[in-house]
Amino acid sequence: MRSRIAGIAATAAVAAGIGLFSAVPAQATPIEYGITNYCPIPSGNFTFKNAWTGFYMSARLDNAGTPVIAGNNQTFASTWEEFTLSLVGSNTYKTSSTECTYALKASNGKYVSAAPDGSRLVADRTAASTWELFSLVNNGGQSRSLLAKSNGKLVQVQPDGNTLAATGTNTGSPSAQFSLGGKAAWYTPY
Repeated sequence: MRSRIAGIAATAAVAAGIGLFSAVPAQATPIEYGITNYCPIPSGNFTFKNAWTGFYMSARLDNAGTPVIAGNNQTFASTWEEFTLSLVGSNTYKTSSTECTYALKASNGKYVSAAPDGSRLVADRTAASTWELFSLVNNGGQSRSLLAKSNGKLVQVQPDGNTLAATGTNTGSPSAQFSLGGKAAWYTPY
């Protein structure tokens, strides 16, 4: 009975436009909330916090000046940790969230690229092509994994604790799990 009451309260709060999680901005509204089979995460700005390291994904310049996507040392989200997630194609009926394709743009205005060979992610592309496309896999709760369309592998923090590359195969691995900030808290699995 208690869970039924909690469910009714949560439904009422959503209907009233009240955010139940502090990570959800007050202006956020449910997008395709509930029982629809459309891409439920809209285009917008998001942060990605890794479950293994506890740090935010960040677009930084390496020693050679290459904009790489790193996963260490950022305990709070700032400009370098904000990414624009853009839905690619139409938002027509889908049977799973992996059919929803997104391009990911870093704060430097360049697209994040995942080479098929599993080398580190970089943010140096001016246009989104196959290497710059991703799907979001729902791991339950607020946990998501990024699936690179270039090689069908999950983006994960590498053993060095810093480098991000599309080499993962297990959505259960914390190194491949991210919590998304912003409107993504409204994401509902199919």
